[in-house]
Amino acid sequence: MWRVLLVFCLCLFACDSLEKKSDVVVQIGETQLTKAMLGEMVVGWDSLKAEDQVAFLQAWVDEELLYREALARGLDKRPEMKQTLIQARKKILADRLSSEVADSVVASEKDARAYYEAHPEKFLIGEHAWGGAVVAFKSKKHAAAFYKEHKKLKSLEKVKDDAKVRKVTEFENAAASPDSCLAGDLRKVPLNRVTEPRECGKVFKSLVLFSHTDSAEVRPFEEVQTEALAFAKAEKRKKKLEAFRLDLKKRTPVFSDWKQPAGK
Repeated sequence: MWRVLLVFCLCLFACDSLEKKSDVVVQIGETQLTKAMLGEMVVGWDSLKAEDQVAFLQAWVDEELLYREALARGLDKRPEMKQTLIQARKKILADRLSSEVADSVVASEKDARAYYEAHPEKFLIGEHAWGGAVVAFKSKKHAAAFYKEHKKLKSLEKVKDDAKVRKVTEFENAAASPDSCLAGDLRKVPLNRVTEPRECGKVFKSLVLFSHTDSAEVRPFEEVQTEALAFAKAEKRKKKLEAFRLDLKKRTPVFSDWKQPAGK
């Protein structure tokens, strides 16, 4: 309630005369701030907290009062300010036109896929990832027998049920070794080959890597489609703006007499 009263008091103090209009929130002299204007100036105005609305209204009143005082002192008539205001107006209108031209761009899944294929470096995995299994044996004897049977295999795709094995712990998308006792750097462990058993925590174990995704590999399109679409749209926006500016230059004579300063 105190916040509402604060806004009410602020308006009474700041306004020369507040007209009896239901849509006018604040009025300073003849300048009015209406509910419709607030809806355009602030996205989701009605859903803002009371203190946020108060803060915005207070900032608007402060700026309006300063602006009116600046006009009263003739700041807008000063030579240096005239050019500044002209440039500011130019920039605001130019930026608005650029936004409207760029916002008309629509990107499709076809555009996203084309960008994905043309710029694979934008969608790299970013890190190594391994999948495999840690094999724990029932005894040292069982570990040696298992290793002897499997070490000659050129490709071990899966650890099958085996009476010599106590437990198989599988892992996926591991960035590092799941057991430093078995391997410190997984890049040095060959794929689909069982490692020589080691005693880790009084249990003999071996490691088998079934998959490796390298950091230089590109992520699947389905996984990055949204990201690729954003990139594609940004690129299309840029190209459309460049084409639009070029068209303006072709339609409008541009003369320049600029010369590079000596010694530059």
